[in-house]
Amino acid sequence: MAVKADQNTIINHKETKTRSDDRFPTDVMAAVAFFCSFAMLCKVGIDLRDLSHPNQFWSRLFGICLICISILFLLMALVLLFAQIYFLYKYFQKRWFSNNKSQMNNSVVKWNVKLSHLYKKFASSIDPRNEKEEIIV
Repeated sequence: MAVKADQNTIINHKETKTRSDDRFPTDVMAAVAFFCSFAMLCKVGIDLRDLSHPNQFWSRLFGICLICISILFLLMALVLLFAQIYFLYKYFQKRWFSNNKSQMNNSVVKWNVKLSHLYKKFASSIDPRNEKEEIIV
């Protein structure tokens, strides 16, 4: 069975695909930074435990360098976490209730709409085909 699609559907799908491909994966980068820093801290802990001679200058220098690099990775993960929080704050402030201003006084409807839009945003970041789906509250 062949499905006939109009030109607007094809254009909208292309725009959706390019918009989803251009996203900056801050959550993936934060996870990588966190796991790298955790692995480095574990390596430093193992190395410091295995030091039997206190005069091993290079071993101590290596441990100090790993601690500094892991602190930098943790700072990068913290910056990316703040970027995610800022993105969610801006998304809550600007995008929601722009089309549904008649029900802004009802707090139950407000939170249902917020949570459904948040789910829609995360679902569209995983699969770009979910971005065009309508959410009915």
